[in-house]
Amino acid sequence: MLKKLSLLLFAMMFVGALSAQNLIVTHEGQPVESGSTFEVSAEGMVEELNIAFEVVNGTSEALAITCVKVEVSTVENTLNYFCWGQCLSPEVYESTTRMEPGVPAEFSAHYMPLEMEGITSMKYIFTDAVNTEEFVININFIYPNTISVTDYFSNEVFSNAYPSPATDKICFDYDFPTDVNKAMVVIYNMMGQEVIRKDINSHFGQLVIDVNNLNDGIYFYSLVVNNKTVKSNKIIIH
Repeated sequence: MLKKLSLLLFAMMFVGALSAQNLIVTHEGQPVESGSTFEVSAEGMVEELNIAFEVVNGTSEALAITCVKVEVSTVENTLNYFCWGQCLSPEVYESTTRMEPGVPAEFSAHYMPLEMEGITSMKYIFTDAVNTEEFVININFIYPNTISVTDYFSNEVFSNAYPSPATDKICFDYDFPTDVNKAMVVIYNMMGQEVIRKDINSHFGQLVIDVNNLNDGIYFYSLVVNNKTVKSNKIIIH
């Protein structure tokens, strides 16, 4: 009897965990999964790039939802800000808004390139103090849109970091086009602070980075080619 009761409680907890979708996020009417990545670009000279999402509190109670802005990699001399409850200045990295059940709220991310070419990679993390469930949206702002990043997301040109999770080192395999004059990998912590920078000194081969001195946790790396960030991704150090 006790065993059956334990199994029943476990099953109820498991189902509850699966159904505990605190936030329901859509973009242009389409559902968005946590961890999704969006690319935003525009033709010609623009003052600002932006993207908007509709967020709904999927629980039966009002929640205070906090959004944290993380600058994974940014182009120098550019600005970014977000609107969550209200539009905030670029210096604000965290904001909380109260959401009633089922009432849509708009979140939007904004980027001002100020005529500086390159790719800025942002991460927005939504949490609530009650359930501590995270919902993550990744956004790459690309200016101008003539910059091609597709090739660099191919493992044939530049692989993802491996092994994952990593313990003492991470590796990348690469085979760059001949027009690559300078390349490097930069690693950032969750606060967007640079912790490692490693130059790539050839057009093809393997890059090995020692991560022994990093604490366990989640980090982000960016591939910078010809002074432009062309790829960003997550790594786990364990």
